[in-house]
Amino acid sequence: MNHDIKYLDKHISDELEGAECYCDKAMQCKSNNNIEHAQVYINMATQELGHAELLMNMLDEHIKRWDSEHPDSRDNNVYREIWEDYHKDKVDKFDNIKDKISKFR
Repeated sequence: MNHDIKYLDKHISDELEGAECYCDKAMQCKSNNNIEHAQVYINMATQELGHAELLMNMLDEHIKRWDSEHPDSRDNNVYREIWEDYHKDKVDKFDNIKDKISKFR
């Protein structure tokens, strides 16, 4: 289970970072009146954000499965605690990028 969590965490972070980079590049192109390239970058940012969302959902399902398979440890589930802290940080970043993309369009 730890391996899956680490894998998903790494790739969620990578996807969010990519989305943010593409979004920033789109804004830069837009400010330089290069609308065609800006649109390509914003589309790429949207795709990366979609990948992050899929991976975040997979991680959430993973944690929920752990909870259901180990009901006695639910209150002391370190994975649940990690997920709750992690989830807030990642969701905040996800929402910020999504907001940037929506303002671009």
